[in-house]
Amino acid sequence: MRTAEEWVQRSLGRTSALVLGWRRGTRVHAGRLNLDRAMDRELRRRAQAALTEIGVRTSRAYDPAAQLEDDEVFLLAADELPHRPARRRASKRTAADEDEEEQPETSELIGLLNAPGTLDPISPDTVRGQAFLFYAAVFTDRHGSVAFLKRHNPGVVLKTGRVLGLFGDVITHIEEPVLVFEPDFDLVIEGTELAALKPNALPRLFADLEVAAAAVPAHLAELGKSGLKFAGTTLDVIAAACSKRRLLAGRLQSLIQAKHLPTLTVEMVQAYLDGLDENPGRFIVDGEIDVSEEDVPKLLDVLDQRHYRGGYDDLLRRADRNSVIS
Repeated sequence: MRTAEEWVQRSLGRTSALVLGWRRGTRVHAGRLNLDRAMDRELRRRAQAALTEIGVRTSRAYDPAAQLEDDEVFLLAADELPHRPARRRASKRTAADEDEEEQPETSELIGLLNAPGTLDPISPDTVRGQAFLFYAAVFTDRHGSVAFLKRHNPGVVLKTGRVLGLFGDVITHIEEPVLVFEPDFDLVIEGTELAALKPNALPRLFADLEVAAAAVPAHLAELGKSGLKFAGTTLDVIAAACSKRRLLAGRLQSLIQAKHLPTLTVEMVQAYLDGLDENPGRFIVDGEIDVSEEDVPKLLDVLDQRHYRGGYDDLLRRADRNSVIS
């Protein structure tokens, strides 16, 4: 596996492209855009800064339940990512086919970025009508391609009904789509080698491997090490709910990374529920956490303290939605 020093020394090939990716279900799709000289120069500068950043951070082996600090980086190979087995197709298969299906899947994302020149160009109309999962600056030389990814929709300003204008002495209407780029990157990929600067980039970008759902057992093992007591089947119930819903799996990961979790107790949870005017019996039975599958989302909210009361109206809200809880 490539070391941090080897990442720093990676040169950026002369050929460049901007790849925009989107998701349909668990499938990842992508297209490419060419870069003019100024944009190529700017993205190269930011890509080089990402390589330098890898070198100054502390390298960590990948752990799906780990909290990646701002001064750390995960260095790993793609086959180290947790993944679900390939789904079996309802068709006649040979023994060789069945053996192949038992092997780990290779992410479509890696295949798309390893050969950006084979991707179809993206038209302005596609940019206007698409919500993108990520963008990637990809640089290619005779050794292959290295891609710098950001989990961000660069077309986020292109909402229906908006009119974009260019500031000057006179406001000018902008006819072509505008893409907005962030100042850094989340993930660097070369071949099957990965350098992750942001932990959430892995489950979000490798959606086709269902990384978030596949990591649920590791997250539950960490949850079981906390100060909480769980009824006999509760962890299995949480596992079932989070494995079915990718967003729930992501929220479970967020909970595992919360700094308050190791010291959390059932008594603290009960006091928190009392403050919400919520019936503790919905989540706590005989001094243990005990919930039904349909209440798992609300339990994760409670354990991750995702509530607050408005300073003016005293209405209870979820912290990540600003929506009033009736």
